[in-house]
Amino acid sequence: MPKKKALAALVAQVDDPQQVLERLGILSLVNEDRGAQTVRLPRIHDHVPPPGVRRNTEASRIRMRRKRAHDAGDHSMCLDTCTLREG
Repeated sequence: MPKKKALAALVAQVDDPQQVLERLGILSLVNEDRGAQTVRLPRIHDHVPPPGVRRNTEASRIRMRRKRAHDAGDHSMCLDTCTLREG
């Protein structure tokens, strides 16, 4: 991420964002490339689920919404396989 963006995110939360970046660098939580003016988050994959997991989460929400409606007697959201669906 651009260093300016990282500093902007920290400005609202701390008094000295550059010092915070340096401390995070000491702890190996960020890698600052001063030449390119970028900050890399080496362990971001530990915190952000991959796109497939995010899509699966949304699909599960929709599936459960349909199931709850079906169980409550509302078949307007049911798929074509539902025998109780009208139309």
